[in-house]
Amino acid sequence: MKTRTIILILALAAMAAGSAFATTPCPPSTPWPAAVGPMVKAVPWVVPVAPLCSITPHDVISGQSTIVKATVDAASVYYWDFGDGSPAMSWTAVSNPYDLGAAHTYTGSVGQSFTATVYVRDIALNVNSAKYYVTIRDGSTLAVQVNVAIDRALWFLHRGQSWKSGSGSAIVGNWYGGGNYGYVYAYWVGVSAANTTAFLVNGHAPDADPNNPDPYGETAIRGLNQTLNGLAVQAIPSSETNSHGTFNPDVNGNGIGTYVNNTDPPYQGGMVMDMLVASGMPAYAAPVGATGVVGQTLATITQDMMDWYSYCQQINAGSENGGWRYYCQYGTSDNSVCQWAAIGMIAAIDKFGLSLPAFIGSPPPPGSPVILANLDWVAYDQSPAGFWGYDGPGYIAWSKGAVTPSGMVQLVMDGVTRGAPGGPMNMWDKGENWLRANMQGGGANGWDNPLNYWYGMFSFTKAMLQYPGGALTQLCGRDGSNNLVNCVDWYSDPSVGVATTIVPAQNADGFWWGHEYSGEQDYFETAWATIMLNRTV
Repeated sequence: MKTRTIILILALAAMAAGSAFATTPCPPSTPWPAAVGPMVKAVPWVVPVAPLCSITPHDVISGQSTIVKATVDAASVYYWDFGDGSPAMSWTAVSNPYDLGAAHTYTGSVGQSFTATVYVRDIALNVNSAKYYVTIRDGSTLAVQVNVAIDRALWFLHRGQSWKSGSGSAIVGNWYGGGNYGYVYAYWVGVSAANTTAFLVNGHAPDADPNNPDPYGETAIRGLNQTLNGLAVQAIPSSETNSHGTFNPDVNGNGIGTYVNNTDPPYQGGMVMDMLVASGMPAYAAPVGATGVVGQTLATITQDMMDWYSYCQQINAGSENGGWRYYCQYGTSDNSVCQWAAIGMIAAIDKFGLSLPAFIGSPPPPGSPVILANLDWVAYDQSPAGFWGYDGPGYIAWSKGAVTPSGMVQLVMDGVTRGAPGGPMNMWDKGENWLRANMQGGGANGWDNPLNYWYGMFSFTKAMLQYPGGALTQLCGRDGSNNLVNCVDWYSDPSVGVATTIVPAQNADGFWWGHEYSGEQDYFETAWATIMLNRTV
């Protein structure tokens, strides 16, 4: 997997120092930028950051085609010297400055490194270049296969961001285009958020500075701004009462809640919150957006989105109190929606340090009424067999493979963990036991198997990685005494692993498609797969 320890330490240091951006990229050459001529940027595998500026080459597999990748601001022609003694390209017209990619096959022994160089020339005959580093790795190992898959996917997502506009810090970009790029496009704000998150969790900090040597920094800031433009605000009250008591949903006291101004806002809001947190830039002020969004820090926007979810949680809905559905206080709950509320709020609390509302009172009772109400919902909706329903116990609209992982990730938000061996099975134990029995390789169990239904596999991955107290690496069944049995590495097991399921399903062009019950979910699949493979969910 990628070595990210240094990046994360530096990101935290930069944030502590008050910097809006999480990292300081290193200049790839001296001088940077070039004094004259076009600015060419090779895509880094891990962005070199100050002060160490270490180079981490792209993994390639001997005998397997790869893409050497670069962008340019303004040039008429380019060519690649692949650095392995093979013939270089001829000067080639630049048809898309965001895509100076070229396919090449490296051969050699494991550990052998090569440096490819891309040359660009403008109409004034100024020539500049950039370096692209690769190392041959053992293609039989899962870690290498994962790195290669992520590398392909990010390039596909980068090329697919075909609609661009704006200037300065307000540049935006949407995923729209013909051909294969349609596989990552839809009108939903959540698609822009998920695609952007794929870059963020792989270390590509959003940055509108044209001198940033990481070309994916521009891709990320365009996606972030596009997503911010899809938000709106509404007034929310300072007092709300659910079945557990009275609370103020407006935690930061600014009188508004922020939501996705698009179809089914509760579905998409969690994806946006997850993206905002993945940026690692809580102090960054939004350069675009509606009134109430533009000029606000990402931390404030995320808190306002969490406040909106707190206000919009179902009340006065009987046994369906405590969940969410298609719009604010819909009247009933839907586990397909509820997972996104949980995913967004877990990220906001764990990474940005934000808060859910407490009870009003002196002294206030312990706990959050939002969490207590959600516990009521997940308890009501879970069947004795361990799986969760769609909008009631035992009712399965599409499959158990989606709504059961949703129940699990809600339990993570609610702080529920494994029960004690020898004791009774709690909600988590029942759900994990059911998942272990139904997550089987070879396409078994149809849509009830999250390995076949990636909407559910995404929330399952979230639940395991964000388990209270630290990530779970093993998915386990239970015996009659609630002891852990039949445990497997849920990520890398050869038969039932998430990564071993995702990697071989990738299209040669870099995208994933067709592992969802409903076709509109397929547009998210490339981003979700990339995020899951990285294991930084």
